[in-house]
Amino acid sequence: MTASASRVTLRAIVLISLVIASVSFATMLVRYGVGRLTESDVPTVLMIAVGLGAVVWVASGQQPRNRLLWVLATFTATTAWFAATTTARSVLVPDLPFRLTVDVVVPADLPRAAAWLEFAALPIGSFGSSLLLTFGLLLFPDGRL
Repeated sequence: MTASASRVTLRAIVLISLVIASVSFATMLVRYGVGRLTESDVPTVLMIAVGLGAVVWVASGQQPRNRLLWVLATFTATTAWFAATTTARSVLVPDLPFRLTVDVVVPADLPRAAAWLEFAALPIGSFGSSLLLTFGLLLFPDGRL
């Protein structure tokens, strides 16, 4: 892949991810307000994704072939997916708390829509975090092992 194609692809991934994350955050903010939104991990995770997305956007202009940028872009995309599925779950089933832990809700008692969205959110979000922690540290600072 050429340098300009890498740059365009990285920036497209970041732009699409940040649009999805922004829509998710705005939906949750309008629906629940600031008070209840602080119960969720979504705002914190989205701020991290926006920050790393900005790093990818700026750094891709100078080093579009840096492998670390691809890891950061993947993390931004998986974080946007996590935010979108969490938002969809909270809109479809508004009675559920934001954090679905076993001491709050037994997984078998979840409505079908919430169970499917939770099943879709957690593995992909965990993959992005694992990828960032593993390869992000291995590829830092210049994109080579």
